[in-house]
Amino acid sequence: YFTEDAKRIFGEDLELESKKRDPYLHLLYKNQLFEESESLEIFNHKRVCFLEKLEYPVLIASHIKPFILSNEIEAYDPNNGLLLSRTIDSLFDLKYISFTDEGQIIFSKRLSNDVVEFWKNYQLDETILNDQRRNYLAYHRQLLAKIDAVA
Repeated sequence: YFTEDAKRIFGEDLELESKKRDPYLHLLYKNQLFEESESLEIFNHKRVCFLEKLEYPVLIASHIKPFILSNEIEAYDPNNGLLLSRTIDSLFDLKYISFTDEGQIIFSKRLSNDVVEFWKNYQLDETILNDQRRNYLAYHRQLLAKIDAVA
């Protein structure tokens, strides 16, 4: 049971080697996402969740292509990141949601209908969806599809 629970919590790739983050580079990565949020008028120049557009006291600099699967450049590329609330970050990291190139949410078939119903009208603003982010999101969508295919 432990293995099944761990896979559900931490993802399918339990056998992958651990990879340590460089604290300085990670801080730069997070600060670039914060600065991006604060620079955009669509977010009223505040640090907000890129999806919900709410100013939380804690926001997660979430990797689109998982950190463990990223090379050194991708791991600290701010275009490989989204500033998300804890709830959205969890759904995103565990591949329960992803996003189209236009920013609409893609829902895993593993999600309950009430969760889908609650989040169905949210989407990422196209202003933050540059070509690099779209490429990372394409990778993330493949991961979600792979998990859904075996679920």
